[in-house]
Amino acid sequence: MDSAFTFEKVEQLLVVFKDDVLYVENELLEDCYLFQERANLQKETTVKWNSDQEQKLRNELILRGYSSKTIKAYCGQVERFMKYTSEKSVSANHRLIQDYSLFLLHKGCSHSYINQAISAIKFFSQKVLHQDETVPYIRPKKRINSPMCCP
Repeated sequence: MDSAFTFEKVEQLLVVFKDDVLYVENELLEDCYLFQERANLQKETTVKWNSDQEQKLRNELILRGYSSKTIKAYCGQVERFMKYTSEKSVSANHRLIQDYSLFLLHKGCSHSYINQAISAIKFFSQKVLHQDETVPYIRPKKRINSPMCCP
């Protein structure tokens, strides 16, 4: 089997996985401008977490009557998620949220902690970034006596 790629095959791959995040090894990234263009596009669409984004989130939560504890928790959850996405150099999407949930599960976080993270991310995406939810999020089932996660 020939392991070489053609530009036609790469274009087909990018069309098939147009809505997905692709992880490409640096060597291949350097060899193929099509992957470079895709990587640059992903970096451009990455939302940066900063004090302005945090204030927008706080304002939306305050307008809806959320408690100060929930506001603090949601801001922390979204900040940790945005740090996770920036370390991966990709934009937030539904598959990445599932990957983040798995990451938290493997880290030993409780299911309620992960559900709170998903709720915070969904709220941020819908109310601050004004993104429509098109795919349901998979939430882990609640377990009895699950350990709490420390960020």
